[in-house]
Amino acid sequence: LLLLFTLFSSRLLAEELGVVTMFRNEAPYLKEWIEYHKLIGVQHFWLYDDGSNDGSQRVLEPYIQEGLVELYEKDQLQQESKGSPNEVFGAYVKRQCSAYQKGLKAAKERKVAWIALIDVDEFLVPTKDKNVTECLKNHFTEAAAVYVNWRNFGTGGVSVPPEEPFLFHLTACSFKNHPRNHVGKSIVRPEAVEIKDIWYPHHVPLKMGGCYMHGDAGRMQSKGSDLLPDSQHHNKYLQINHYVLRDENYYKTVKVPRASLWYGDMQLLQEHYESFSKVTDKTLVNMLKKHHKEACQRIWNE
Repeated sequence: LLLLFTLFSSRLLAEELGVVTMFRNEAPYLKEWIEYHKLIGVQHFWLYDDGSNDGSQRVLEPYIQEGLVELYEKDQLQQESKGSPNEVFGAYVKRQCSAYQKGLKAAKERKVAWIALIDVDEFLVPTKDKNVTECLKNHFTEAAAVYVNWRNFGTGGVSVPPEEPFLFHLTACSFKNHPRNHVGKSIVRPEAVEIKDIWYPHHVPLKMGGCYMHGDAGRMQSKGSDLLPDSQHHNKYLQINHYVLRDENYYKTVKVPRASLWYGDMQLLQEHYESFSKVTDKTLVNMLKKHHKEACQRIWNE
């Protein structure tokens, strides 16, 4: 009863959407990511810089001055460790969870209704509504959190010029039933989350009485505070376009060198390179053209 009252009170206090993200060396991609998410309802960003040295802060400065972005430096997170790839990756996940904890605490103080915990290569896509805020109001009023499945996108053999927005260029993606599309990220009500217990970047522990829903607006199973995704891809109302490989330039200069750390071996990376460009998905592009015509011209020259 207390949780339901809290959730109801939050809807009275704030009907806005925020984002918490940790990033490193994403300067060429930050502007498009922020501008896109502003269009689909995000009103505040908490960004945690994990040691960038590519001029990311210069890109973010106008948004910081505007009050849209709050930027935190790496030394405010857990420090990076050295060692084996597993140890380095484990340290990265700990820093990411720490960033989520700090961001959710700030969002709770600000009384933000919903927070998306996503990365800079992930784009929230409302598949029926004109923005995510409207989608959450229309389909997820009973949820304390929403688990939004990835749709993994490949390069499609496309090279995008540096600094040029890529969303209209990269439309090749995986088949819907690819195992990596069973994975997702979360949009949560900050007051419904056991913030101190966050240990995993894809879903978070909820307070007693709160429930996760998937992108079809169905309830999800859990065991204790651990979510149990059902190995299905649910995108009736929401999906995340995951541009994990971005374009050919990024794939060759960034993903391939990182393969031993993030993928474990080149064979898995090669499988993703091939299988993430099998079909076309223009859900995001069509949504922009339908609901955000002025922005299509201003940002994407479309």
